[in-house]
Amino acid sequence: MANLGNILIKSIGVIGLGLVAYDSHSSAKYTATMHTGKTQSEDLQKRYFRTLHEGGDSSIKSATKKRVFQYYMDQDITSFFSSVVGYVKGFASTLVNNVVPFGLALGTVLARGIASKLFGAGLLTYGGIFLLQEFFGIGKHKG
Repeated sequence: MANLGNILIKSIGVIGLGLVAYDSHSSAKYTATMHTGKTQSEDLQKRYFRTLHEGGDSSIKSATKKRVFQYYMDQDITSFFSSVVGYVKGFASTLVNNVVPFGLALGTVLARGIASKLFGAGLLTYGGIFLLQEFFGIGKHKG
């Protein structure tokens, strides 16, 4: 019977870690998309205005600037790296926001004996409070 209890507690911890990881991943994907779009638009805007103000009347300079600007519009290297930066920022930010359930779930999985059960009870309590506040509005601040 004790073995079944340990399996159930560890399963609760793994489920908690999975939920925190899924939430962090979802937020990270959104942040990566937003960060990439913002970085790319700011970069292209600067480059476009640079093509307008430099060069004077030279048709060769003008054509070269148009080609360079078109190259920067078509290249994917900057969008890849800014996407990676945005993903890491979003993942870390959500992980920090979910530090309590993450710590409880990690403690449930890594600890042994009574400590694991206490972490599991804390995780279940945290989840219960979350459900009461978010779904039923009990204990949630109105304002």
